[in-house]
Amino acid sequence: MSELRLDRNGLEAISKDDLRKWYKSNRSKLEAIYIKLNNDLTWYSKQTGDYLVAFYQTRIKSQESFVDKVDRIRNNKKSLDEIYKTSTILTIQQIIYDLIGARLVMYFFNDLIDAINYFSDYAPFTIEKIKGYMIKSPDTPMMGRDKKNITKRLKEIEPKFKWDSPPTSYESLHLLVRYQGPDASFGEHAEQYPGEGKTDVATESELGSFPIEIQLRTIMQHTWAQIEHKMNYSLRKAKKKEAIENAPFLEEFHCQKALLNAVEYHQRIIYDEFLDLRRTPIALSNTGSIAIESLELECYNDDDRQTLSDINYKLNTDTIDAIKKLKQFSEYAMEKYGQDILSIIYEIDPIKWRRKRLVMTLLAYALLNSDTKTQQSIINILNIRTKISDMLLYEFIRRVDQYFRRHTNFKDDKNLHTIVSDPLVFYRHAGACIKHGDFKRGIYILEEVIKNNYLELYPQYVSYENMLSEVHIYRRIGEYYFFSYLKSGSSNLDDLINACANMDYAHTLRYNFSDGELEKTERSKILANLVVYYFSRYILQRNPNYDAFHREIELLSNDIEKLLDLSEINDKGKVHAMEAMSIYLYFKGDIKAARKTISECLKLIEAKIRDHRVKNPLFVKMTQNIYDYFHGSMNG
Repeated sequence: MSELRLDRNGLEAISKDDLRKWYKSNRSKLEAIYIKLNNDLTWYSKQTGDYLVAFYQTRIKSQESFVDKVDRIRNNKKSLDEIYKTSTILTIQQIIYDLIGARLVMYFFNDLIDAINYFSDYAPFTIEKIKGYMIKSPDTPMMGRDKKNITKRLKEIEPKFKWDSPPTSYESLHLLVRYQGPDASFGEHAEQYPGEGKTDVATESELGSFPIEIQLRTIMQHTWAQIEHKMNYSLRKAKKKEAIENAPFLEEFHCQKALLNAVEYHQRIIYDEFLDLRRTPIALSNTGSIAIESLELECYNDDDRQTLSDINYKLNTDTIDAIKKLKQFSEYAMEKYGQDILSIIYEIDPIKWRRKRLVMTLLAYALLNSDTKTQQSIINILNIRTKISDMLLYEFIRRVDQYFRRHTNFKDDKNLHTIVSDPLVFYRHAGACIKHGDFKRGIYILEEVIKNNYLELYPQYVSYENMLSEVHIYRRIGEYYFFSYLKSGSSNLDDLINACANMDYAHTLRYNFSDGELEKTERSKILANLVVYYFSRYILQRNPNYDAFHREIELLSNDIEKLLDLSEINDKGKVHAMEAMSIYLYFKGDIKAARKTISECLKLIEAKIRDHRVKNPLFVKMTQNIYDYFHGSMNG
């Protein structure tokens, strides 16, 4: 690749012919990177299953457009001052950073985060710079929440990020991304990226030498951007002006954009409901599914299967040693299978995906069950250069699984259906979401398991039957709704009502556990939660409904007497059961015992938090609420 480095004087002096020569000498490299980018975005779009990405466009800036832009920049003192603010010599790619560009148009504003995560978290991309354009909008609850969520995510990538508000109401996110690392190379698929000859295919270093501008926006934002481009940007270029200065014209711009914003606002109203509908149910094989390790292990020989099984077992007993062995195995697999099973890149070949899927699941499980220090040790041991987390890995697994479910070429392959219907991956992914405070996402993931009947297709092995029962899944959904209610400051009563409804449904379900003691444990957890939720719903509100509370507790009394033994609860330190028993004692009129039990419960949960045995601060919040009521407002 021919390099072109210019100081300010050099940029002002370089001829248009020299610029054209440089462009022509690098055209084949630009085309190679453009094809790779287009393929990557095609793959990403397929993975979203046509419900996130409305459409995408890619392009290479033409030679004359490139020359014209250089000419505009060097004739604008303000632009030159900005470009050379931090460096005296720049490459031409640093000056004209959008030689290669792409635009992803998403259906909903909320889904922009998914695309941001794609470029920030997944190899082989890295985000170098972010520009955001958004008009100042009213701080309505939903619009303010959505903007806050996306802003928070962007600031995690670029701490100094802030939105600009263009006078023409243009809205979009511009990411400056670059290919990086070994995952950026073309590898065995180099022939898919032809240049003028084999030697012209971009090398890894050349691939990363060209920045790429990615524009992210919603359909409504794109609609306005097209109008604004036609009526403002093109006119500005023709008349050599910075912006339209006609005040009435700009006012009309604002009015038209406000109408489009109103449409987008109402889309956000139905967004959460749409989450439940947007993924179409998958037609899965009715021949049954298999345990999480089995199908992937078929891609390995007997010795390798044993090694991976040992690693899987050791993750719970000695995580660090298990990860070291996983790294050794990945190096061995590179030689034996010619595959980097630890790289977070997409595999289109189902055999390769089966191998990688198992290793990714093991790694995600290790991260999910580790503290921060251990997680960092895992990342250091594996020498992971891109941002990685348990949630990212589970999302990665489910995204690629979804591709195989949807892809027409694989619909008749029963083995592929079985590897992508595993509810344990969904369950662990939901757990990762809860760990990171994303309760609604965790709820949605577990509801997907129920709606798509994944449990019916999964065999009831002894090791998984209780975790993956319908009873357990509904209990978790109820708990996650309650966490979401507490997180909102106990203001979102819809979440509380949903928590009660799901927990009540779990209580009514009948399921044949093979282990009677495990069944009793599951039932007692459901019962304890239900008592606490009813207390929150009917007593701890501004207008308490004592009759409704007493009616519900009366219906549960027989089960409470059978399943909740206070002496046993105290011995085992079961926080939710102690909460429930304190409420039941209050219901029976034993105020003194109720106060004593909830006081002991509060001390227990505070000790667990101090010892880092409990990491979710919302656990203590409910205990504190009950304690405050029993020691203060005992007027019911």
